[in-house]
Amino acid sequence: MKILIIGDNTYAELIAKSLASHDHDVSVIGENATELAHLEEKADIQTISGKPTLPETLDYAEAHDADAIICVSSRDEDNIIACQLGRNLYHIDLSVCCISSQLSQYEQYFLPNIANHYTLNPINIVGNTLMNLLNYPLC
Repeated sequence: MKILIIGDNTYAELIAKSLASHDHDVSVIGENATELAHLEEKADIQTISGKPTLPETLDYAEAHDADAIICVSSRDEDNIIACQLGRNLYHIDLSVCCISSQLSQYEQYFLPNIANHYTLNPINIVGNTLMNLLNYPLC
């Protein structure tokens, strides 16, 4: 499976390493060339330095051949735009968009609930997990 990951942070690194270790064709797009070089040393992936919200960058990453786009950059706006471009311009079947700011309360307006599209809010995921651990410590 060809997977595009948007972001050059710890989330992107962990996801890229995991997917590459399962023989997926992974490309990571980010703007920090130093972080991308570090990531390329740690995993069998391709990195692309460029703005992930520009179609030219996604063209260079061969987004038209991608099966999935996972947007986990540190900027929610970039995640939303890249996710929309992936779905609407490149017709990528599976999209995951990480939104961790106050924008998450408006996600239904810019990321409508459609098949094979998922939004994640890391703060809510961690909070819910911690509440479950506190409420049900033996489970």
